[in-house]
Amino acid sequence: MTAATNFLETNGARIHYEVEGSGEPVVLIHAGVANLRMWDDQVTALRGDYRVIRYDTRGFGRTETDAVEFSNRADIAALLDHLGEASAHVVGMSRAGSIALDFALEYRDRVRSLVVAAGGISGYESPDEADASVFGAAERLWEASDWDALAEWETAYWADGPGQPKDRVVELRAPLLVILGTLDDPGTQESCRHLAEVVRGARLEVFEGAGHMLNLEQPERFNALLREFLSGAPAKG
Repeated sequence: MTAATNFLETNGARIHYEVEGSGEPVVLIHAGVANLRMWDDQVTALRGDYRVIRYDTRGFGRTETDAVEFSNRADIAALLDHLGEASAHVVGMSRAGSIALDFALEYRDRVRSLVVAAGGISGYESPDEADASVFGAAERLWEASDWDALAEWETAYWADGPGQPKDRVVELRAPLLVILGTLDDPGTQESCRHLAEVVRGARLEVFEGAGHMLNLEQPERFNALLREFLSGAPAKG
């Protein structure tokens, strides 16, 4: 089955997206080293029971954008509006874990469930002109292999946001599944664990022998876990 090529015009962008299947909607957001094609195997596994929506974020794949201020969260909302969906299950990998978590925090009523894979450092989008000196502390912790302290720093900066309360992410309402691989970098692993700890009722799954791109390295397990989690999420109109 081949999905039709579709484009959404929104806020200075022409966003490329594909939709396959029918049922409860699931939005798949790709990693920063890929485009929507990274989800091919998951679309095949889900489209028999779900309406699977995937798209290229700005700067990736076939999506085109003008040099305008934008929000990745608003782009998801615009896509759901365009497709007539009030809410959806949202799945984000790596960089997209941050986008997915941000969306779930800002648009709480539009997220049926949330999956963050290899992307526990979430909830904050850095400005275009970040001060590089801010990251000096993180670099020193990395060089010292102080993984616990590094995870705390990353969570405070990325998950909570600079100057934000440390418990901000616990405001998440949607059921949350966090997935990490034991061969991923230590900072990502610890941040994923922290995210699962601070969100009440969150579920953590660890993929032994897997690195960062979990869905590509262990697709059968990833697909089975995804289907199990989605089927157990509360129904929502």
